[in-house]
Amino acid sequence: MKRLYTFGCSFTHFFWPTWADILGSTYDHYENWACSGLGNRAIVERLSECVAHNNITADDTIIIQFTDFHRHDIHQEGIEHNNISNWRLGGNIWVKEIEMEWVKDFWSESSYVYHSCNFINLALSLLKTLPCKYHITSMIDLRPDIERLHPGYLKLFNDDIEWKQDFVSFSQQENYQGIKHKQRVWDATIKKLVPKVGIDRHPTPKMYLKWLEQNLDFDHSNSFIEKIKQMPDDYIDTNPQEFYSNLGWHDAQYRIKGI
Repeated sequence: MKRLYTFGCSFTHFFWPTWADILGSTYDHYENWACSGLGNRAIVERLSECVAHNNITADDTIIIQFTDFHRHDIHQEGIEHNNISNWRLGGNIWVKEIEMEWVKDFWSESSYVYHSCNFINLALSLLKTLPCKYHITSMIDLRPDIERLHPGYLKLFNDDIEWKQDFVSFSQQENYQGIKHKQRVWDATIKKLVPKVGIDRHPTPKMYLKWLEQNLDFDHSNSFIEKIKQMPDDYIDTNPQEFYSNLGWHDAQYRIKGI
């Protein structure tokens, strides 16, 4: 049985199908361990948890999508109103006004780049010990900040692991401007639903499909993929319920909460 395990932030698990969901539809078994808002520490810890609890074989595939350096991961079992994971899903700390004073007390850009590089290095070292196939990608190109602050870690990109194109660079390459996005989402910091409005830069399902074709030589078709090809991008917002209903998909379908 061929199994797929994916890890990352909102560029792997989102309100609409991502590259992981599209790719997962072609596997016998698929688990999405990503959560919107995770930082690199949490991404790597969830990788470690998955490997510890599963017998990873040569038939399996693991794909990790790393994220930016501006995230602070906190694990707390039984977080109120968070049925996605026991990790606080804060995302970029600089967009949380309620935390600004707290952030100023502990934040150091150099330290957070350092922490992320160490977690990424640990993840790559773990993957090399496993019998499965694996791929690495990221939300943004991590190299400029590493080169500026900790150039010694650039060897993470010069080893025998090929990094697939990051999603921000891919979007720029495709001249993708995002879509108008309007819905209410749960803010774990202030513990209430808030409107998510404006332009959403996350790639649409059709964009993710194109990324798979260009970066993983993806050439598969099933009813789920064909429906994605036929739907216009703005259909996500103009008819969101109909969009999900037609696909037969929801964001928790293959999500793993874990510990």
